[in-house]
Amino acid sequence: FIKCMAELGLFGYFVWMALIYTSYVDLKSVADDPQNRYSRYARILQLSFIGFVVSAAFLSQTFMPVLYILIALATLTSHNSENGHKYARFLSLPEFGMIILLIGASIAGYKLLAMVYI
Repeated sequence: FIKCMAELGLFGYFVWMALIYTSYVDLKSVADDPQNRYSRYARILQLSFIGFVVSAAFLSQTFMPVLYILIALATLTSHNSENGHKYARFLSLPEFGMIILLIGASIAGYKLLAMVYI
């Protein structure tokens, strides 16, 4: 997270975080439908995203291909599901606010860690 923000700035960090957030939210909508044949795959991909985010918090995983493979799999799963989006969608205002909140929380969390350990 720190490497992404340092190299891409706030706008790039927002786009990077939006990729992760929207992919996870799309998977959640697929996983919550028990009648959907892709719900099991969506749950597995959700766990993969959680694992990636936890490891990325401690390691420099910003530009590793694993993230982009997960995003591609999430996109394919949500678009091929019965209730998936068949069109490109824009961020809604609550989603935009949630991404801003995640960015603020990550910056504050790393600032707090820096104050404690330095």
